[in-house]
Amino acid sequence: MSGASNFGQDHGLIHEVVITGRKAGWTSSEWARLAHDENLMVQIQDVMLGRASIQGPSKVIELGAEPKNIPDQLQLLVHQSTPQTWTWDEREVELKLAPGQSQGLFTGEKVAEFIQASGWKCANIAVEQFLLENQAFIPEKWRSCKIFFWDSVLSNGFAEWIPYMEWHGDMWRGSFRKATERWMVQEPALIFST
Repeated sequence: MSGASNFGQDHGLIHEVVITGRKAGWTSSEWARLAHDENLMVQIQDVMLGRASIQGPSKVIELGAEPKNIPDQLQLLVHQSTPQTWTWDEREVELKLAPGQSQGLFTGEKVAEFIQASGWKCANIAVEQFLLENQAFIPEKWRSCKIFFWDSVLSNGFAEWIPYMEWHGDMWRGSFRKATERWMVQEPALIFST
């Protein structure tokens, strides 16, 4: 076949690839990267021909791991970690409010008392830090909330602080909230549902 004939066939296939890519959620910037990155093209070809495989980040979380990047003025008081490891699965967690929290009637201290009495198994700061490092795993529907990780409690010597994460326009960020403040409807705990 002549080069012109191959070009015509390739042009038609490229069009089909772009249509399929759009259905799969590819953006123009991703197509541009693929079009200009020969190494990436070779890596994709290796996967297609069975010479390589795609492996995403590990979803195993070391729940008992020492937290990273804690401000110097805060000390870890409580860091629950049973079981020691857990594999991230969105279907095994849920966001939950304490009764009365939706009316702004609870301080964090009252939320903590309710969690203790109810037996909720809350996620800890290791889960928060895993999610902040692997933000693609965080469900988009959570973006309207500040998500709290009650199985880790920190102190500055005067008050207790609870780790949380919230959406900031283009990414999730972690912080800490004083337990004496009021907890509102958009501030659920992340709990294990299984």
